[in-house]
Amino acid sequence: MAVASNFPVQIQNQGIVNVRNSERTLRSVLTFQTPYLYFSTTGYSLMTLTINPPVSFYPTVLIEASNDGINYGLIQPISLSSVPSNINAFSPSAGTNYGLLNYGCSSYQIPFPGKFIRISLTTTGANGGTIVNVLLNNGSGISKQSDLQIPNISSWSYVAASGGITNTTAVGLSAAATNISFANILLSLDLVNAGLTDTEVIIRSNATVGGGSPTIIWRTFLKAGTNASYRFTPGIKAVAGRLIEVILSATATVYVNAQGTQIMSQS
Repeated sequence: MAVASNFPVQIQNQGIVNVRNSERTLRSVLTFQTPYLYFSTTGYSLMTLTINPPVSFYPTVLIEASNDGINYGLIQPISLSSVPSNINAFSPSAGTNYGLLNYGCSSYQIPFPGKFIRISLTTTGANGGTIVNVLLNNGSGISKQSDLQIPNISSWSYVAASGGITNTTAVGLSAAATNISFANILLSLDLVNAGLTDTEVIIRSNATVGGGSPTIIWRTFLKAGTNASYRFTPGIKAVAGRLIEVILSATATVYVNAQGTQIMSQS
């Protein structure tokens, strides 16, 4: 005998989960009343999603990640479209980093996502449902993964100061990471010792520039009158939530140029 039951409308936003063959799929409809989708990516290394807004509705969808379920930060997916990416990468001051401004069904990939993902609908001018389909698996993605391809919050660079570094005081190369779910990565380093003194060049992770809790993450020796260039693959990772700084072991004249990015911390 069949038993009739009422299906709660809003339960659609809890995601329909199907687990088989090391894959997990979720389907949700983001609306004015239920604009958020939360889920865990534990056990998976790749997230692929499609976003399909209703006709004549151009929503901005934000994708955020966290490793503790508390501190979330915006991440930038990789567009799988054959046309230029429709990812809106506004500056942080605009308040809408990496929103996905959709003009039709769009597909994206996020390799090495955070442990927790939050997808939210920020445009509430219409009540049309925006369909979000998520596939979690352990695939390799669209290309070989490296630190350069991990979804990043922002790239950063440090340009050598006029006259170089001439003392043994720490100099910040990057700002602190967004929060403890994110980490700075050093990708390249160019050094010139224009002085007469040999010195060690020490790269550290620290809570504040010159603070009392540094962690040395890289070190080299640079003779007077020499130069060196380094490209790190994978990048040199700082402690999550901290900045990257450089310090000399001796009073010299060293020009430092550095580039890096900020990623979801995997530890």
